[in-house]
Amino acid sequence: MPRYSDITEMSRYTTWLMRVHGTLFFSFLALLCFWIISKLILKFYAIREQHA
Repeated sequence: MPRYSDITEMSRYTTWLMRVHGTLFFSFLALLCFWIISKLILKFYAIREQHA
């Protein structure tokens, strides 16, 4: 039977891990969206330059 302090330490560690992973995941998503949007804008400008 594990001690109570071990359980609290483990839960604290897992919540910290989940928080860090969530932050990393959201920043990665934001970067991905930013990259896709910039690609679309560049493509749009390239098409506009060709038609000009």
